[in-house]
Amino acid sequence: SHQTLSPPPPHPTQTMGAQVSRRYKYGIRPKKYFRTKIMPQMKETFGILDFTYVHAYQLFKAFIEIDFDNSGEITVEEFHKFLGLKASRFSERIFGILDLDESGS
Repeated sequence: SHQTLSPPPPHPTQTMGAQVSRRYKYGIRPKKYFRTKIMPQMKETFGILDFTYVHAYQLFKAFIEIDFDNSGEITVEEFHKFLGLKASRFSERIFGILDLDESGS
């Protein structure tokens, strides 16, 4: 069955993974940024992928853990730092596969 992408009702015991306490772009807390900026842009895509709101938010939280400078993009340096890797031809090639627009981030 298809699940809606509306935010789930708040529940004090519900957890969605590690809490991201820092502010994200424009000084907005991640939960609000996701709800007001990401969901309006990505709702159709998340629906096509059959992501629930919770799953989509978990993916966003993982993304911002890697996006150290809050730029909205993951650079090759952030990729290496997050994974604890030294840059190598192999790791840069893996990043290149993920870098669909070939922008380096």
